[in-house]
Amino acid sequence: PPRPDISAVGGRRRIIPEKRPAAYFAQGRIPMPGMWELIIIVLILVVLFGGTKAMGTIKNLGREVYDIKKKLDDINDIKKGKF
Repeated sequence: PPRPDISAVGGRRRIIPEKRPAAYFAQGRIPMPGMWELIIIVLILVVLFGGTKAMGTIKNLGREVYDIKKKLDDINDIKKGKF
């Protein structure tokens, strides 16, 4: 007989996740969301803030990362005496 924590679906066996007790969450342990939850969160954010504004924010974030990397390279060049 199959174990209670394994389910046969479509000819494949999959492990059923264990139930977490309420005390698990009360200790501040919140499990990370899965891929589908993250996709849904991103879709909700795009709907709330609009695609144009979200893309502009991502573009600005990319520029800032580029600027920070450039400044770090300049600092490393100064430390090495190449400047």
